[in-house]
Parts: sequence; C-alpha cells; structure tokens
Amino acid sequence: MAISETLKELERLASDSESVLVSYSGGKDSKVLLDLARRFFKNIACFYMYFVPNLKYDLTVVEYPKSLNIPIIQYPHPVFFT
Repeated sequence: MAISETLKELERLASDSESVLVSYSGGKDSKVLLDLARRFFKNIACFYMYFVPNLKYDLTVVEYPKSLNIPIIQYPHPVFFT
C-alpha cells in the first residue's frame, strides 16, 4: 500500500471517529503508524504487550509514546494464557 493510500485510509477512519487505539511494539512500523495517526486523530492511546513484567527494555520502549503525551497501557502477552 502506497503512503498516499494509507493517508487516505487514515483520513477516512478519522472521519468516523476522533479516537484511535494503536498497537505499539516499539518497532519502526508502529512508530510510523503512531506519527501518522497524530495527523488525523484527536485522541490516541497505545497498548503494548510485554513478555516479562518491568523488564528494562520494555520500560524504555514505552517512553516514546509517553514523550508525545500519548497514554500507553501495558498488558501481558496472550501467549502466557494458552
């Protein structure tokens, strides 16, 4: 999908709702999506799924959304519930 198509889709979705929930992993794809979502949505929240609670790496990963004043909720990864 070209960036222009992605932007059109985000704009269309934002016309239906001013809020969006972003699955955030800390990787470049989720960072780009988060930055693009900021262009279109008034309210943004993220969720992050961890494997080990309070792992130092995870604590640094969630700093980026926090630095943008975007709330990020951390949940245990569902692999532990199977």
